[in-house]
Amino acid sequence: ADANCDIQDISQKLLGEYYTMILLFDISNSSKDLNEIQNEMKALSDSSNIKIYLQHEDIFNKMHRI
Repeated sequence: ADANCDIQDISQKLLGEYYTMILLFDISNSSKDLNEIQNEMKALSDSSNIKIYLQHEDIFNKMHRI
């Protein structure tokens, strides 16, 4: 919300003992670019002892076509 991003889709799944969540969100109305948002998520990840991976949709799509 602080970055003015709009969540487009959410999926959640248990993978073994791990809870996973995939969010697709639109940053076109954000005053922050992808790198700034990635850095903020990295800081949150480090302070919360969780893993957050943030990547551009193009990379995600290409990874799942292989």
